[in-house]
Amino acid sequence: MPQAKRGLTPNPHTASRRKFLRQLAMLAPAAALAPGMLATTGCKVELGNEDTGIQSSSDAVIVIGAGIAGLAAARQARQRGYTPIVFEGSNRLGGRILTDRTSITGAVLEQGAQWIHNAGGTQPLSQLFTLANITGTFNTDFTNLSLYDAAGVAVSGGTQTTYQANYAQLLSTTVPGAATATRSVRDALQVANPSVLTDALMRYYLTTGAERDLGGSIESLASQHINSIARYPGTTETLPTGGWDALITYLAQGLDIRLNQRVTKIDTSRLNQAEVTTADGKLHYARFVIITVPLGVLKQDASSTNHITFNPELPTGKRDAIARARMGNTNRIFLKYGSQFWPATHCIGYASALTEAKGKFPLFINHNMFAPGTNVLSTFALGQYGAAIEARTNDQVAADVTAYLRSLYGTGVPSPTTTVVTRWGQNPWSFGSSPYYNTGLAPQDIDIIRDGSGTRLRFAGDHCRKDYLGTAHGAYLSGVDAALGLPIL
Repeated sequence: MPQAKRGLTPNPHTASRRKFLRQLAMLAPAAALAPGMLATTGCKVELGNEDTGIQSSSDAVIVIGAGIAGLAAARQARQRGYTPIVFEGSNRLGGRILTDRTSITGAVLEQGAQWIHNAGGTQPLSQLFTLANITGTFNTDFTNLSLYDAAGVAVSGGTQTTYQANYAQLLSTTVPGAATATRSVRDALQVANPSVLTDALMRYYLTTGAERDLGGSIESLASQHINSIARYPGTTETLPTGGWDALITYLAQGLDIRLNQRVTKIDTSRLNQAEVTTADGKLHYARFVIITVPLGVLKQDASSTNHITFNPELPTGKRDAIARARMGNTNRIFLKYGSQFWPATHCIGYASALTEAKGKFPLFINHNMFAPGTNVLSTFALGQYGAAIEARTNDQVAADVTAYLRSLYGTGVPSPTTTVVTRWGQNPWSFGSSPYYNTGLAPQDIDIIRDGSGTRLRFAGDHCRKDYLGTAHGAYLSGVDAALGLPIL
């Protein structure tokens, strides 16, 4: 990963809080927008209809993708003296940061990124929210939990504490001790301690822990890299109740962003400039191109509408690394009720029977804790079930969730009045929710995917930080990294 000799320090761990805030301020516009304003406010956004193409310019940088990585890259490129233009194929900003304020009246549904992990201190997103003056947070306590076993009986606090300790031991010692280059987490457990795989309560912890945190199923998570994701010193999981869209609005200010501009080809065969072709056939020229589309898009072949052709082809090693990497498919379900029938805890857990699909609604988030009166529950479809749920209609999903909740709270549990289901695997702008360390993928593969040295291409996204793979803060930092690799003008 390119390290800056001058300018901003890409790794916040190496900077004091005061210094890093000063560095973030260099990326910031003069004034922040109030949370909830449209993401297009304060930036130049075109829908692509009148764009006649970008002419050759020695200081132009084209950024492909208007998610958090692309916006960070564009801001940093501008700080280094370039004129960035952001091309976004879809009709909105944010990528897999998707704040839904319309599906359920009065409720804010985060369909993509939701928590700032290990918030506070040097966590870059915590500092960005502070710098943007976006107020309103809620620290979710996942141990503030009403947990039930397969029979619908409450699991005691003492039993929860024991299982939490045993689960931590599995990840810190048992799995690494049985890890090989080809073994998944499940395979490693099968070798070292197979009884945990037939324990419904431990399956709950493996699902809501490893699968939810890391983005893949235990059948495909790499045992060798179960602890490869770095963590900031903070201990809280913070939900920005003001909305993640407020951060996207803030980062987009002052940028030239072209929506509905799908890139089809990137040609770097010219000596002094890169040529970018958009779906309308127009040509655009720049000194550098920063590619921040998700891994799922990079993996598309020529038969896909959203395939990007490179001329010359990407190096064989990069193409092979991209092929080895996978996208996870964590999905969320949001359910609106007329009144609250569930306990007043942060979370509800259900260690369902082993005959039920693993990853099927194991954890519920009580939205009334941070949005009183909304009467919303949200739950997860994790691991392999995250893909399976996409074949079901919203009504079918609502019926499935209702059956689970009735097994806990009785037949009087009503059906939800509104059900919202994410389907990230079907999203043509991502083809999945996030990358993860799957079997066959190594940290050096992430370095290869990210590397753009010696070319006019730079790569960024949550697939381009091996220390923070699959995270929103990793995506943000990768965008900064990519632009820091450009020469200062």
